[in-house]
Amino acid sequence: MTQEELAKRLYVTRQTISNYENGKSNPDIETLRQMAQVLDTDMELFLYGEQKPKDKKEIIKTAVILGAILLFTLITPVIVKNERKINYNDPEVERAFFYFMHLVGTPVLLVLAGIFITKLIVLITSGTPPRFPIRKIAHRVVLFSSIAYFLLMLPRAIIPIISNVLYYIWKVEYYSFERCCYRILILRILDEIGLRTICLLYDYPVVYAVFFIIGCLLYLTASRKATPKDKTPAKIRSENKTPAC
Repeated sequence: MTQEELAKRLYVTRQTISNYENGKSNPDIETLRQMAQVLDTDMELFLYGEQKPKDKKEIIKTAVILGAILLFTLITPVIVKNERKINYNDPEVERAFFYFMHLVGTPVLLVLAGIFITKLIVLITSGTPPRFPIRKIAHRVVLFSSIAYFLLMLPRAIIPIISNVLYYIWKVEYYSFERCCYRILILRILDEIGLRTICLLYDYPVVYAVFFIIGCLLYLTASRKATPKDKTPAKIRSENKTPAC
């Protein structure tokens, strides 16, 4: 059935049907009821969408990845707590490890955990992430905010690691590389931001929950290409029978 044929039977314009399909406008309940009768289908299909079959392979794959992420997430606090023993009482290695794990390592693990837990829930329930008008804007805000955070934290998280690498490989004196870096004003500012952030995270561990929420939002707001299973019968039929120009 073409758009024009469906429009005539619903007593609306072809443009109205096109707007329904493109998501520019939504039909009311009465229109949905009439559309279901015309297309000989269930109205709930329009309201809730077609139920997707569960992809067991994808569920298992996601569960395995999530298990590995959660394992690392649970081990991280133990590693951080016992970092002095792990690093053979080397205060400089301990300091570099401490900064990196608190500022970058743990946040990355929590973001990934949020992404894959949300994905697993969606796969198990055979549902689709909710769609809302500002989805793209929300995704960009969350994504750019996350990138901005990690860029701000990189100097404090990475510079001590580089200092240790230079010392153990080329025997460069401790702090010499850091002193060179912190002569640059912007790096000094970012270092101060990193120190204040690590104090906040260390004193209030509940703040780490923000990174988990960010992971959930990144998955829920991500763009996805529509598949034939995601389309309503009206849209599929109109695409398959496009009227001749």
